[in-house]
Amino acid sequence: ARKTSKAALLAVLANNQKLIIDKIDLKNEIYKHNAQIFTDDIYRTATGRILLSHLPQEKIYEIYNKYGLPKSDEWEGIKSFDELLSALKIIKRQKYIYTVSNTKDDLCYVGLGKAIIRGDKCVGAIGLAFAAKSNENSYSLSKDELNTFLFSAAEINRRLKMDAENTLETAENFV
Repeated sequence: ARKTSKAALLAVLANNQKLIIDKIDLKNEIYKHNAQIFTDDIYRTATGRILLSHLPQEKIYEIYNKYGLPKSDEWEGIKSFDELLSALKIIKRQKYIYTVSNTKDDLCYVGLGKAIIRGDKCVGAIGLAFAAKSNENSYSLSKDELNTFLFSAAEINRRLKMDAENTLETAENFV
C-alpha cells in the first residue's frame, strides 16, 4: 500500500462468499489498517474472479446457484454458465488480472488480483484497488507499481511454500 499509494487487500472464499480479511487503505495521505472482515462482490472484483477461477467446477456451480450470473455492469459479456467457466479458465492461466468497473459518478474502480498459492491450492488472493476518473486514462499502474504488486504476491507465495514444506517435514519427523 505504501509503495503504490493504492489500497492493498487479502481476500479468501468462505461459505461461497468472498471475504476481505485484511485491507490497508490510503485516505488523506494516512494509511489506515482495517482488521474487520467483510464480504465483497465475487464477480466484479479482480480478487473475486481469481478465487473463483481456482475452484472446481462443482463449487463454481454452487456459487452460480447462489448468485446467478454476474450483472452486465459487474462482468460484461458473461451470458451463460458455460461462458462464465470459459472466462474463469482464461483467468486461471493469467499471471494476474485487471478489472475496471464504471460507476455513476464519472469514476471507475480499478482492481488487480493475483492468486495466493499454498502447496498446489489457491488459499486466497492479493489485490490492489483504487478509484480513478473514467474520462481520463488514469486507471493504469506504473511499471514500478505493477512490479511492487507482483513482488509482494511472489513473496507471500514463497513464504507459504516454505511454511508448507516445513509443516510437511515436521509431520514426517513425528511418524
